[in-house]
Order: sequence, then C-alpha cells, then structure tokens
Amino acid sequence: MLIMNVIYYIILLMLIKNVISINNNNNNNNDKTKRRTSKPTRTTHSPSRKPTNRRFPTTHSPSRKPTLKPTLQPSISPSIEPTFLPTIEPTSRVSICRNQGAINCCGIEVIIDNSVTYIADQAFYQCTTLVSITIPSTIWSIGWHAFSFTSLTEVTIPDSVTELKSAAFNQIETLTSISLPKYITTIPSFLVNSCISLTSIHIPDGVTNVGMSAFYNCYSVTSLTLPSTLTSISDNAFYGLSLVSSIDIPNSVNYIGSMAFGYWRSITYLNIPNAVTTISDTLCVSCANLEIVEMGNQVTTIARAAFDGCYKLKTINIPPSVTLIGDVAFKDCTNLNSVTISSTTTLGWNAFNNCPAIIHYY
Repeated sequence: MLIMNVIYYIILLMLIKNVISINNNNNNNNDKTKRRTSKPTRTTHSPSRKPTNRRFPTTHSPSRKPTLKPTLQPSISPSIEPTFLPTIEPTSRVSICRNQGAINCCGIEVIIDNSVTYIADQAFYQCTTLVSITIPSTIWSIGWHAFSFTSLTEVTIPDSVTELKSAAFNQIETLTSISLPKYITTIPSFLVNSCISLTSIHIPDGVTNVGMSAFYNCYSVTSLTLPSTLTSISDNAFYGLSLVSSIDIPNSVNYIGSMAFGYWRSITYLNIPNAVTTISDTLCVSCANLEIVEMGNQVTTIARAAFDGCYKLKTINIPPSVTLIGDVAFKDCTNLNSVTISSTTTLGWNAFNNCPAIIHYY
C-alpha cells in the first residue's frame, strides 16, 4: 500500500512539471510575436540631429540637397501678333488704336486705325487725358459710355456710323461741338448728358426720336435745330437749356415727354404741334420768361405742373378739346390774368394756385 502511494505522487509531480513547462514555452512565443509586429516608440531624439523649434530651417542637411522647380519661360511664336496694344502712357502725344476695346489708348490725341469697324462699350471711359479723337469712316457703331468722362473738345462722327449707344459722350464737360451722322434714326438716351460747354445742337434729317435726357443740362447751348422727320421727344430730352430763346417744333411731333423743356429760362414763345394730345407733367416747369403758349385742337390733357413757375406767362389758348387740367398745372403763373376753358373741363387740385386769372367758360 505504501509503495502504491509513493508511485502515485511521483506520477503527479511529473504531470505538474510538464504543464508548467508548456506554459512557459507559450509565453515565450507570444513575446517574440509582439516584438516582431509592433514598432518601438521613440522617446528620445537621434544624437546626430538636435531638435529645433524653427518652422523653416535656414540651411539644408549637407547630405540632402533641396529640389528646385525649373522656371518655365513662355514660348512666343514670332508669327502670332497680339490682339491688343500695350498700355500707352498718358503723356503720349499721339497714339494709334487698332483694337475695338481701346481702353489702353489714353493718349492726348488718338487716331483710330482704318481696320477698326466699331468702338466697344466703355472703350475710352474716364480717359481724362484724351482731348482729340479721329474716328475713321470704317466705324459703324459707337458703344455705351465709349467716350464718357474724357476731355474731348470737338467730335465729328462720320456718316458711316448708324448706331449710337446710350451715353456714348456722356458728361464731357470740355465738349464744345459735336457733329452727328446723317443716317441715324434715334438720338440715344444720355448721349451728351451734362456736356456743359456744348454751344449748339443740330439734329439731322431722318431722326424720328430724341431719347431720354439726351441733351440734359447742356446749359451753354444757344441754338437748337430739330428735323422735320421728328415724331417724339422723350422725358428730359432738352432739360436745362436755359440760354435757348426760341424753338421751332415740327408738326410731325406727336409726343413730348415730361420736363422736355424744363428750366428754359430764356424762351418767350412756345408753339405745341397739332398732333400732340397730352401736355406732359412739368413740361415747361420754371420757364420763367415764357409769355405765350399756343397748342393745337387735339390736346385733351394738361398734366400736373405743366406750366408751374412760368411767372411771366400772359397768354395761353386752351382748346375745347381739353377735358383735364392737372394739379398745380398753372401754379405761380402770377401774370396770367384770363383763361377760357370748356365747362366740362375737370380742374385738378390747385390747378391755378397763386394765379390771379379769371376763368371763363365756353
């Protein structure tokens, strides 16, 4: 019995020893696997390279030269000519422009080349050094604000031009004369708006319409000629021509817009054509020296403030066809003593305010 117990304990000890040996081998294998698959974490800098706080080091490592990108030089073919000319300095006396958008040709005197067929929008806009322009007969169109705010003194537009766009010569304070082409049919809006040195206006035959504010505030003008082909005058077309003392409106005109003759300080007589049916609002506002107004038998309406501030107005024939006289139409006409109107005419608010006129009815 004793012998059997001793054998049993010996076998048990051997089994325990084998189990411990197996566990040790497994642990060793796991450590080797971890060392192969994981990267060590650096905790210190390499002794050969000191750490630095500079973002952009001033020198490169001698063992590694920087890579420089090559500079690309543009390749210019001698057979290709540029579309636009280089910028011409404002001190240039004479320059020749060959491109339609000639903003760079801001010399004192400019000659446009015969190869050019149109002048683009704002081509010479605000070229304040430009005092002289030669436009060739190859040009058919002049663009929007093409010469606005320049220093031109005289302009001759060749007859080849059939299209003038809005404000082409707007606010040129030095402009004294402009010759318009004979084949245009419309004077565009704001054409020579506020050209305060302009002295005369001649609109050629063939023109049927004068656009809005086309000659607005050209207060140095003393002479105005309208063509027999004209049919309409737009709002403010001739506003502020304070030195014009007379005007002959052709019978072909059937419409005159608001303030078209506003602030004409020198005019004394105005004849409104028979074809006009409405005297627009503020048509002759503040025409301080206007004394006589005649109108045709087709007029049905005298609109608001049409003759407001015409202090010297003495005589006006209001035909029986007029059915409405608007608000303050004859306000402050202090020299108007007598007016005859139809008994069916409607009077607006204060139509004859501050006017001593005695109203008679047909």
